[in-house]
Amino acid sequence: MARRVENWRATDDLTSNDHAVIVFDIQIQLTAPGILRDPLRIKYDWRTTDWTEFRKTLKTLKNMRSAELGCPDDETCTRALSEVLVTACETHMKQVRVARLKPPP
Repeated sequence: MARRVENWRATDDLTSNDHAVIVFDIQIQLTAPGILRDPLRIKYDWRTTDWTEFRKTLKTLKNMRSAELGCPDDETCTRALSEVLVTACETHMKQVRVARLKPPP
């Protein structure tokens, strides 16, 4: 995670007291394979989900990835958890395509 943090700076103009605020940018990758597709175009139909089977799959996948989920590296843990959730959702939930939202005027 630290390698994605850039542009560290301290600024005193964000508060009215004598403390400086540390500001930084975090570079993220929104096109990680299998994790974030196009969230505005595909939604999951929660109403028709068999939640008992979903929980079983989630537990099985979590146990299979327990080494990664318990590791101290935030990126590896986050990636593993995201993949577990996406796989469980894709296995047990119907996907519904929705029209792309128009940007505000």
